[in-house]
Amino acid sequence: MAWGSGAFNSCDKLLERVERNDPTLKELVILPMKTFGAKDLDRLSNAIENGVNTHLVSISASGHQLPPSSLKAFGNALSIQAQKQQIFGITSLAIGSKDMGDEGVIALCQGLAPSNGALLQHIDLGWKEIGKDGLYEIGRTFVHSTFLTQLDLSRNDFGNDGIVQLNKAVVEHYDDAVAFPALEQLILSECNIDSAGMDVLAKILLGQENTKRSKRIHLAIGSNPIGSAGCHSLVQLLSCADHGSIISHLQAAQCSIGDEGVGILSNGCHQHVEIMDISDNNITKDGVKKFAQSLSHSWPDLVALKIAKNELGSDGVSAILASLVTRSDTGESTDSEKSS
Repeated sequence: MAWGSGAFNSCDKLLERVERNDPTLKELVILPMKTFGAKDLDRLSNAIENGVNTHLVSISASGHQLPPSSLKAFGNALSIQAQKQQIFGITSLAIGSKDMGDEGVIALCQGLAPSNGALLQHIDLGWKEIGKDGLYEIGRTFVHSTFLTQLDLSRNDFGNDGIVQLNKAVVEHYDDAVAFPALEQLILSECNIDSAGMDVLAKILLGQENTKRSKRIHLAIGSNPIGSAGCHSLVQLLSCADHGSIISHLQAAQCSIGDEGVGILSNGCHQHVEIMDISDNNITKDGVKKFAQSLSHSWPDLVALKIAKNELGSDGVSAILASLVTRSDTGESTDSEKSS
């Protein structure tokens, strides 16, 4: 891995290593204190497009302001690489600054669109001031991708409008059973999504009726105001009748679900859910008692539960512990983190 730090701010030496196809350089990390602008990105794009480099698989260049024209050229270079080599290429990408915005993201996606997102498996677009228009373009570009496993859109304030536009892209550009078919991790923390947005998100992830995703998803929706009403959509994702939950890990801390919400989550059988975080959700002893009762039958595969920073009180903690004892007696086990 090359970090791109040191006494000088220039990225010249790093780019030289890319251009001479240094076999030891597989992960390129350009720290924010380095100077990395349009000319540098264009130089990197040329090396990728021309097939000069055959070893680099990961690029992390977050924190750098880059013009849309260069981002589009970079996306196009990744598309050309994918079309030429099919298997080898850049699979992990984090790029752009917090001022990237829709214009920058749209430009990048326009370059990636001809190859359905190139060979990218992991893409980090967190904290880029992406709005609804950017979400539409992301959806249009990656909806067909058979490579994309992890998509990070956290800390972008696109809200429900963004999720609606993401769904619009799916409806307009995808007619198969399941959109984003390879997706395994979706990070939507701090995106100002409420219960209405959760309804739309559930439709996107569930796909057409009687279909099944090839992989279960790690869904991170922490610090969104989904409230108790949003838990109805979560139950849809957690309780698919034919094949169990499509969610394996649920991170839903600080979502204001309260006692009513945790009661809703207690209903049904949430098979295949392995890890759940509902910390800091205004849950009291009343809500947790009902949830504790459901642990023995509604969550058969749960192995880790985080429920910290909730006012459970001694009665609530006792209810959880008693339920864990019951699970232990039946051969099930759950690691629980609690706070009274």
